[in-house]
Amino acid sequence: MNKIAKRSLEKTTPLEGSRMGNAVHIDEIWTERILDSIRGLEYGTVQIIVHDGRIVQIERTERKRFEASLAKKKEGE
Repeated sequence: MNKIAKRSLEKTTPLEGSRMGNAVHIDEIWTERILDSIRGLEYGTVQIIVHDGRIVQIERTERKRFEASLAKKKEGE
């Protein structure tokens, strides 16, 4: 590794013992809330929003997918 690459890597590596933020603590209540959010989800996303090391919000976006052949069949009826 050349000197420039080595210096660049050293600048982006956090120092030992430096504080990068609060670690997220997930207790039994949050675990259950997260599991409830993904139960029954076939297509979609679950986002967990964290501020200052605390979960503050869970967002669930559900998608419904329909087969094109079924949609065309219904139109023809």
